[in-house]
Amino acid sequence: MLTPWRKIFLLLLAVAPLAACKLEPLPERRGGNSKVKSADADTLAAFQKTLLPLLRSRCAGQCHGVQQTPTFAVGNDELAHKAFVDAQVVSVETPENSRLVKRLAADSHNCWSTCADNGSEMLAAVKEFIGAVPSRAPSAPAKTSGAQGFSATDPQGVIRFNLENLLGKPGLLAMDIKQLDAGGFQVKDPRLENLSAAVKIRGMKVLVNGQFDARNGTFLEANTTVAAPGGLLFGRSPTTMIILYDKGPAMDQLSLSFEELENLEAK
Repeated sequence: MLTPWRKIFLLLLAVAPLAACKLEPLPERRGGNSKVKSADADTLAAFQKTLLPLLRSRCAGQCHGVQQTPTFAVGNDELAHKAFVDAQVVSVETPENSRLVKRLAADSHNCWSTCADNGSEMLAAVKEFIGAVPSRAPSAPAKTSGAQGFSATDPQGVIRFNLENLLGKPGLLAMDIKQLDAGGFQVKDPRLENLSAAVKIRGMKVLVNGQFDARNGTFLEANTTVAAPGGLLFGRSPTTMIILYDKGPAMDQLSLSFEELENLEAK
């Protein structure tokens, strides 16, 4: 028969993992992984050999192995790998800026000992993972517009990006924009204006200070041809997206990146 003290001790053991794992809103993501575009066999093998053992031993428990997103430490390797890829928590170009590293080293998020040491341990695993992913032929570089601050918004609440350098012909991309109190901008109805010829557009990203956050991915669905002099990228209207602040509305610079942006006049 268990004594009262024994019952209390067992109860503390049961709730300790829950106390260590604080369910928090998904943090902002920094720098997608250009080498890990999809959950394929090559990246799965690299993930299993390098990061997954560390994530399971240090980040699973009642956290990323159960309910805390991203669930990159669950028991099924394929599901863990998919969650890891989708979350974009590794930066190939600057591994030290990977969210896996910064959540420990900078944010002191559920460290298992000294946060600086834990960040270094995670960084070593991230670099090992990057080195283990087979190299691929580089894709065509994305076309990126110049940056605009919120102050560039006109009195009607429209922000415009000049695409002439990308198209070789006049053209603007306009969006309705307004500043929200709850941590972001609302943008609506992206459209092309002032075109001298039809333009093919696909895969538009809105970058904040040069970085893409996967949560701001609504306009990636764009895949259309817009005839001159212009028109909406999406047939339905309104098409709205919330863009989360990075440094704040006074400092954030917005720019656009396109997987494909082509002036069809040359065809």
